[in-house]
Amino acid sequence: MVDDDYIMKLASKETCTGCNACAYVCPRKCIDFKDDKTYNIAYPVINENECINCGKCSKICPALNPIEGVVPLKAYAAWSSDTEERRTSASGGIGTEIYKYALDLGWNIVGATFDNDFQVCLKVSDKLNSIKEFKNSKYVFSSIKSLFQELDIRLKSGAKIVVIALPCQIAAIKKMFYRYLDNLLLVDLVCHGVTPADYLIQHIRSIEHKKDNKAISVFFRDPAYSTDTFTFTLYNAKNDCFYAKRTANRDSYQVGYHRMISYRENCYHCQFARQHRISDITISDYKGLGKYAPSNIIDNRQVSCILVNTDKGKTLLIIYLKRKYCC
Repeated sequence: MVDDDYIMKLASKETCTGCNACAYVCPRKCIDFKDDKTYNIAYPVINENECINCGKCSKICPALNPIEGVVPLKAYAAWSSDTEERRTSASGGIGTEIYKYALDLGWNIVGATFDNDFQVCLKVSDKLNSIKEFKNSKYVFSSIKSLFQELDIRLKSGAKIVVIALPCQIAAIKKMFYRYLDNLLLVDLVCHGVTPADYLIQHIRSIEHKKDNKAISVFFRDPAYSTDTFTFTLYNAKNDCFYAKRTANRDSYQVGYHRMISYRENCYHCQFARQHRISDITISDYKGLGKYAPSNIIDNRQVSCILVNTDKGKTLLIIYLKRKYCC
């Protein structure tokens, strides 16, 4: 039904996270994401000749209709007992352990992975080898545009799915699939912000030109240099590392990211950077471990923080611990 009195509204550049939910739900498919001329960042644009003012786009938008968060119930320091998983993970490897546990239960998993052109997107999988693609930090904008249809198909078929994503992406998924929340376990990552995808590609192409080499893989926290050093690396087809620089050594992309210089505009106005969380579980590095209370952990460089936010998250954690250590 068309609401003739409805005034169409999309998120502003200060609030739009680029989740594409508005474009996905548009019945006329008249919303496209187009790069602005100043910073080459994509924002939604309505074809007014096709728009029927149904209002679905603005109603689904998590920036225009924020989800109310909750104060975490508990906080834990945790890490994988698998030393190799921990070595190759950004912090304690808890994301990897959640994925493994979900697959053991017959669930699907969602994570961020690179495509062949260093674009990052979220995808669904039921394969154990997908975890290798999903693990480790990706300090760049990731698209969930192609994820919605896949989630729609799998959730309607009765699948249960664990999603590990950024808070703004979790918000879009909750808005889109609110009817299926019982079949979703939502895990958000504590996020610094995201740099537009084109900035990363430009950086890689510049290095390739200077080094006269071709990159096929990239790390933001390369395990070969210890993930806590935040070493940015590029590897060629022979798996030779031809570029390795830390933020401290002035890698320009890492400096732009870690110094909060090159984010999407909405990241500077983020509604999710707060105590109240919108997911079942929140995970992050545990940088402050031992700062306010004594800790008997000798090496806290690869320790994860787990915030349990909902009863669903609490139940999963308890079942996991019983299954792993009591059986």
